[in-house]
Parts: sequence; structure tokens; C-alpha cells
Amino acid sequence: MRRVGYVNDDRIILEHLAGYPSWDGTPVMMQFHLMGAHPLHDRNGRSAKYAPAANYFLYREPGAERRPTQRGINFYDNGVLHADEGIHAILGTLERKGYLRDALVVITADHGEALGEHGVYQHGNSVREEALRIPLLLLSYGYRPAKPLKSRSLASQADIAPTILAELGMPRPATWTGTALQDPATRDFLPFQERWEAGVYDLRDPRNLWKYWVNLKTGEERVFNLTRDTGEDDNVVRDLAAPLKRELRRQVVARGPVSPRRRFTDPDYGSEP
Repeated sequence: MRRVGYVNDDRIILEHLAGYPSWDGTPVMMQFHLMGAHPLHDRNGRSAKYAPAANYFLYREPGAERRPTQRGINFYDNGVLHADEGIHAILGTLERKGYLRDALVVITADHGEALGEHGVYQHGNSVREEALRIPLLLLSYGYRPAKPLKSRSLASQADIAPTILAELGMPRPATWTGTALQDPATRDFLPFQERWEAGVYDLRDPRNLWKYWVNLKTGEERVFNLTRDTGEDDNVVRDLAAPLKRELRRQVVARGPVSPRRRFTDPDYGSEP
């Protein structure tokens, strides 16, 4: 295979896919990991629509430690346009080769991206909303889905695989923790973790979406009401009612990411494991 272009160049995928044979009716699964939206990818192609743009991976604009800059936003948006072009090209090739005559296409991401919100850039370093929120699209080709996806406030990456199996009529392994999004059953809590920050969303109150997490290294706790504070600017951990705080803590501990030596310390409510 002839390799072209820059690091993380999605044209490598397209070159490889061009050599695939036409579909012969045998069930097949393909996974394409596009890296063109990654900050290490070149932005000088035709998808570089927004300007001025600067790579936030290499550049920090003075005085903008707590908010995204327009140049950083433009750079990221150009990457999104590049990803759109890649997806369009992949689907076009698959269609020409017959693979979309009867197919389920899932488009998602493995993480979000921080562009300077809360003084953080990139990903893998926080559980802020900009790092956790990702798209999920299910596209059916050649058939009509038997069960629609149920509307819910939040879903998890752990739900993606069960959702795919449910769409294909296949059983979910008992060891999986996720829930198929076709399932009408609701959940009270949704866990998340990135490195040493672990927490839960509280889904019980439709009027208030609470998000809680604890830093397992420092013991620092954060609570946000995302219904009223979408930017996660007001940490209300000190003002939260003691029963709700205990329940949120208990949910994190029950899911196992907390070290046995870890202790929550609160001068208002005492300490609890």
C-alpha cells in the first residue's frame, strides 16, 4: 500500500478501502478510525474553511487560559469538516462496492475535545463536559429498524456496543455493563471516569441533572447542576444537601474505581468511606 500525506492522514484509509472487492453477500464488520480531526493532522487542505486558525496543540494565546480562542475554535472546526469529508468518501466507496445494500453504519467518537475551557486543552485529562460529550449516529441502509432508539437524557459509551447487538438481533453478553438504547428501561445513575477523576450523573430528577465527581488523588469533589449551569462554572458541593451528597458518593464507591485508602472529608458532614 502506498502511504501518502501527513501523520494521521485519513487518505491512507481511503487508499486501502479502494482495494476492497465488491460485496459478495457474506456478513462483514468494518471499523474505520478517522484521525483527521486530531490536532496533529495538517489543516492546509480544502476543508480549511475557517480562518484565522491556529493549532491549540502547539499554541496558547496569551490571556485566554479559561476560554477557547477563535483561532483555536476555527482550527478544530476545520478538523470537523475534514472528518465530514472522510466519512462522506468512505460511505460513497462502500455504496459503490455494494456494502450498503443491507448495513448498519455507526458513527461515534472516543472522546470530546477541550479548546481552553477551564484552562484545559485536548482530551484524556478531565471529565468536563467538553471532554465527555460525543456524537452517536446510527444509519440503517436497506432495512427499517425494528425498534427505535428511546429518548433519554444521557447515554454512555458503554451503551454503544449493546445498542449495535440489539439492532442486529444478537444477545448481549452478561458481563457487559451498558444498556441498549432501544431498551425502554431507565437508569438512576450513569458513571464516568477519566484517569483519577471518577463520578456519576444523577438522572433521577428530570428538572435537575446533577453531575458529581471526585479526584481520587487529591480528594477534591465537584458537583454541578447541568440543567442550570451548562458551563460547569459553579461548584455547589458545599451547598448540596447532605443526603444527596452521601448518595452520590456512595454511587461512585459502589462502582469500584475508588482506592481502599480513599476517604471523603467534609467539615460540614464529617467523614465517610
